[in-house]
Amino acid sequence: MLRVGGWRSATTIPEWRRGLSHCILESVRIPCLAALACLIACSQPDRRAELAACQLISTSGAELARCLVMKYNWGADSAGPAKIAWQWELDSIRLEHEAQAQAVVAKQQEREARAYRAHVDSLRARVRLRADIEQDFRTCDSKAFAVMINGDTERSKQMRDQCRDNYRAALRKAGFPSPS
Repeated sequence: MLRVGGWRSATTIPEWRRGLSHCILESVRIPCLAALACLIACSQPDRRAELAACQLISTSGAELARCLVMKYNWGADSAGPAKIAWQWELDSIRLEHEAQAQAVVAKQQEREARAYRAHVDSLRARVRLRADIEQDFRTCDSKAFAVMINGDTERSKQMRDQCRDNYRAALRKAGFPSPS
């Protein structure tokens, strides 16, 4: 309970009513301040046009304030909030632009990385194919050499010729240049 006045009277205000009266005062004060701000802004219709004109040529909050003060004789107390608001807007645009640019760069780098990996995989596959062709030729040639060691040189020559023909055909089919 709260005693009303500085008296020692028995008149008291219950807690819930005291809070209610505080809320009523606050709810009246805030709309009054908003109405006052609107009244001030509306009483100077050229202010919005002046602000818009300076925003067109300003690339920072400081430039906006300088334009408003120098060109339209705004006071520092009026130009300051406009300066801060304009700088916040420019900063948010810059941050959004940077985020979009980073997203574009990330997508481009991912595409390039995928293309590079595909190219490397293709090269590795071609190296493996060439190694397989070479291995097949060496295996065939070794068999022909074994036949020659056993004394059958004519059959060995035929086998070696067949190995070379198969080797050249495999290289041609795979797109490799044939040895001379």
